[in-house]
Amino acid sequence: MERISEENNFPSRQAAKMTSTPRRKRRIYRTGRNQQFNAKATRETIEKVYKLADERGVTLGELLSLALDALEREGDSRRKQQKPV
Repeated sequence: MERISEENNFPSRQAAKMTSTPRRKRRIYRTGRNQQFNAKATRETIEKVYKLADERGVTLGELLSLALDALEREGDSRRKQQKPV
């Protein structure tokens, strides 16, 4: 049956094999954080977030907290540099 179908160019009903993309290592931490935050981002941004968290050895929640603290400090320093009009 397979030979006849191949000779007559009948397509296979087998699902095409999907290309595998590298999977990230699972991250399971018990931190006490219990609120979820979702945001859409580009692939490059997501890769950067995971890379930064891995380099610092922190969870994604902790990285977000560190980033927000840094943004607040930057905002404070910018306000101090601006002169009132």
